[in-house]
Order: sequence, then structure tokens, then C-alpha cells
Amino acid sequence: GPDAWIYGHSHTNTPAFNIGKTQMLSNQLGYVDYGEHGEFDGERIIDFE
Repeated sequence: GPDAWIYGHSHTNTPAFNIGKTQMLSNQLGYVDYGEHGEFDGERIIDFE
């Protein structure tokens, strides 16, 4: 399987964890107006250009 799986859309972040040998990663902004952005890390982004 893959080394890492980057996921989102649940609006909340959890610490990294593994499923088998795959590391699960999340850095979701969520809805700022609803205060869901507290765990978002602006330094942990991937820019696809």
C-alpha cells in the first residue's frame, strides 16, 4: 500500500495515525466562521502548481 494517505473533508484534524503501514495525515481548515480552524497548520501544506 501507499506510504502516506492525506485525507480531509471531516472539518476536524486528528493526530497522524497508521492503518497497517500507511500513515494517515490530515490538515483541514474547516469552517472558520464556526471556529473549526484551530488545529489547522498553515506551514503544513502541499502546493500543486
